[in-house]
Amino acid sequence: MTTGITTGIIGGGIAGLASAIALAKIGKDVEVFEKASAFEEVGAGLQIGPNAVSALKVLGAYDAIEQQAFAPEHILIRDGLTGKLLNRLHLGDSFEKMFKQPYRVIHRADLLNGLLETAKTFSNINLKTSKSLTSLEINKNSNECTFSDDTTTNHEILVGADGFRSIVRRHIINDGPPVYAGHSLFRSLIPIENVKNIQNILDVNLWLYPRGHVVHYPVSNGTKINIVAAVEQNWEKRGWSLPTDSTQVLEHFKKAHDSLMAIISQPHEWLKWAAAGHPHASTWHRNNAVLIGDAVHPTLPYMAQGAAMAIEDAVCLGSHLNNNREIKDYAQVRQTRTQKIVDTSTRLGKIYHMTNPSRIARNLVIQNTSSISQFKRMSWLYSWRAPEL
Repeated sequence: MTTGITTGIIGGGIAGLASAIALAKIGKDVEVFEKASAFEEVGAGLQIGPNAVSALKVLGAYDAIEQQAFAPEHILIRDGLTGKLLNRLHLGDSFEKMFKQPYRVIHRADLLNGLLETAKTFSNINLKTSKSLTSLEINKNSNECTFSDDTTTNHEILVGADGFRSIVRRHIINDGPPVYAGHSLFRSLIPIENVKNIQNILDVNLWLYPRGHVVHYPVSNGTKINIVAAVEQNWEKRGWSLPTDSTQVLEHFKKAHDSLMAIISQPHEWLKWAAAGHPHASTWHRNNAVLIGDAVHPTLPYMAQGAAMAIEDAVCLGSHLNNNREIKDYAQVRQTRTQKIVDTSTRLGKIYHMTNPSRIARNLVIQNTSSISQFKRMSWLYSWRAPEL
C-alpha cells in the first residue's frame, strides 16, 4: 500500500484533472488515477461559456487551451423543418462586455490536453494511468482504494471524478446504476472543407426538430465541424456508447430542410451515446470522500454545461478546502446551481423537441425575443465568477 499522498482523485477526465490542478494550487499533494492507458477524451466538441472561462483562468489553464478554441460570432437558432432563422444571438463585444468573459467552442480532446499540460507543471500532482478502481473502503480518516492491478492506496481526501457510471458514487450514495433518459446522442466530426461553402458554418447552429435537434459548430481552431444530433428513442439494446453509421440519423431527420440535411448527410460514421443520469443527490460525500462533475450531477447536454459544471466544481472544492471548511459543507456551495442547470437542460430538451401545435408557438416566442433579453435570462449562468485559489 502506498501512503503519504493526502488527496486521491479517481478519474482523469476533465473533472479529475481540473480538480487536481485546483487542489495542487492550494498546496495539496495529489494523485490522479485514470483507468485508461492514457489521458484522453472520447467524444467531440463542447461549448465553453463565460462561467467556464472564468474557472479555467483561475486554474491557470485557459492559455493552454485558447489557441485550439474557436470564437464563433453568433448562435443561430433555426427551425429544422423549414430552415427558417428564428433568432441570431450575438457573441461578440457586447456579449463579452455583458459577461466579462468570452464564449468559445473547442474539441473535448483539446480541452483535456490543455488541462493535462497544466497539471504537468505541478510537482505535487502525480498522474497515473491503467489504474481501474475495483473496491473502496471509506473510513472516518482514510479512504483505501484497491485497483485492478492489485495495488492499494490510502488517502486522507478522495475525489470521485469518475463520470456518470461512477464507482465512487456507488460507495457514497449507492443509488443504483444510471437511468436511461429516453434520448440518444449521435456525435461526429467532419473536416470543414466538406462544408465550407455552407452559409454560417462558422457559427454555433441550433436546429429545432420534432422529437430531436441538431447542434453544429467549429472546433480544433476552426479546422473541423462538430455535429451532435439528439433524438428521442427507446434504445432497447443500448450500450452507453457504440459506433454506428448514418442510417438512424438520416431516418429520424428525413423531413429536415435541405440546409440541415446538407450537414447531417456528411458524416459516414457516428458515435451513438445513451443520454442517462441519476436522480438528484442530496448527499455528495461520505466522510472525506466527495463526488464532483458527472459523478454527482449528470445532465442532458442541452445547456452545453456538463464540462463547465465539472470545472466549476473543481475550483469551488479547492476554494472550500483552502478556507478550512469541511467537505460535508461543500454540497451547500454547489447544489442549488447545479440542480438548476440539470433541470433547465431537461426542460430545454422538451422545448427543442416540440411538435405541432406547440412547435409553432415556440417558434413565435423565439422570433420575438431579442438577443439582449435572451442573454439577460442567462445572466444567472454566465455571470458566475470562479473564486480565487
